[in-house]
Amino acid sequence: MTLVWTEDITLQFPRNLTNGHNIEHLALSHDARYIAIGYDKGVDVWDTRSTLNVREPAYHFRGSTRIHSVKWLPDRSTLIHTHAGARVYIATISAAGFATSGFRKSGAQDAAVMAAVIAEGLIAIAYSHTIEIRRHFPSALEPLKWHALGELPSPPALNGQIQGPVLVKSVHSLRSNRLIVSYTGPGIRNTLVVCWRINTKQPSLSEIEAVNDLAGIVADVSDASNSVLMVDATFGAYRLYNVGSATSRKNFVPRAPGFGSVSVAQPVSDAHFLGVDTIVGTGLGQILLWKEDTTVLQGLSFRNYSDHRIRSISVSLVNSIDL
Repeated sequence: MTLVWTEDITLQFPRNLTNGHNIEHLALSHDARYIAIGYDKGVDVWDTRSTLNVREPAYHFRGSTRIHSVKWLPDRSTLIHTHAGARVYIATISAAGFATSGFRKSGAQDAAVMAAVIAEGLIAIAYSHTIEIRRHFPSALEPLKWHALGELPSPPALNGQIQGPVLVKSVHSLRSNRLIVSYTGPGIRNTLVVCWRINTKQPSLSEIEAVNDLAGIVADVSDASNSVLMVDATFGAYRLYNVGSATSRKNFVPRAPGFGSVSVAQPVSDAHFLGVDTIVGTGLGQILLWKEDTTVLQGLSFRNYSDHRIRSISVSLVNSIDL
């Protein structure tokens, strides 16, 4: 089957719109209507159906601390963005405008690293040293209130590896109230990847299903294939693991033509699942689409950016890709 990439919308932001800062985070809503970008201490959301022409964002936020992540909820119009200083903000966006609320973990100075959606009305917030579970408890006075249920316990040592406080690197969700959390810290050789089954009534009693030490960072997870996708920047590879397995079942190393018949490895930075068995990842000035049982299906190169490393990608449920 021949796959054809089509360019739908091109967004190029003048430096004054981001106060001279580079775009560091982005997320495409599940219906591909909204594009959220994060930079420095700010977040802008652009409505691909309306605001692109008038150059006014559908949502504009400037905080007091540096942004760490942006994440859309499955309802397609609610955005979570996490910041330094343990600050988390949640915005609901519509054609009529937006409503926003926020919370800060009590007594914490850690960064709010990223968020994951466990189930409807249930989210996990990864802070630098812990994972907090929150449930949506709306009321007439506080329709956007998220109540803290508790925190996950500390991760277990794997073969006596952990020798001090750990840092949370990422959190991703799977069905059946499961979370894939990655940690690093003293004594951890690569990345400690833990699969938790969440106790939603008392998160401190959540159970561990698997613990493994894997190379790279967790880029994405897949319920459909029960997989964890790692990006190993040291060796320039994407690695695919079964949840709970310490051995990769597929390694993919993107390469580009070199001199003569020699190919050269490309740097890797981000990758996501696109459907059940298809993965889209980054190369140098291009994105690559591949399947587990084949090599590259197709590469899309970008004019005038052949020597630029793509920082990140975002994939929507309608199979549009934002770069």
